[in-house]
Amino acid sequence: MKDPLAAVPVIAPGVEARTDSRACFQLKRVLPEKPGLGAALMRTLRIERDLHLDLDRRGSDFWRLIDGQRDLHQIAGQLARQYSLSGPQSREAVVVFTKQLMLRELILLKLPPNS
Repeated sequence: MKDPLAAVPVIAPGVEARTDSRACFQLKRVLPEKPGLGAALMRTLRIERDLHLDLDRRGSDFWRLIDGQRDLHQIAGQLARQYSLSGPQSREAVVVFTKQLMLRELILLKLPPNS
């Protein structure tokens, strides 16, 4: 892929998002169960294995822009306007945030057809 910012972020299946009193998102994803004694004990004790992530204001604004249609260029442009960032600053922020959400398997990227 020549331009990684041409990718379109989408919310991964199984991710739950809700807003807190500050209108910031709290994300939750149930982690897959691993086989073994630990998993059996967690089932017996009814303990859920899940990942929680509280987003700050900028992270929440990024999350709101994920609609499965906008590419990362468009998201960076919107955040640049909203926060008075330069183009390079907004692109860097979008790349870093996208990477962090992908590592936690909270978002996936759709690649454009000609990539």
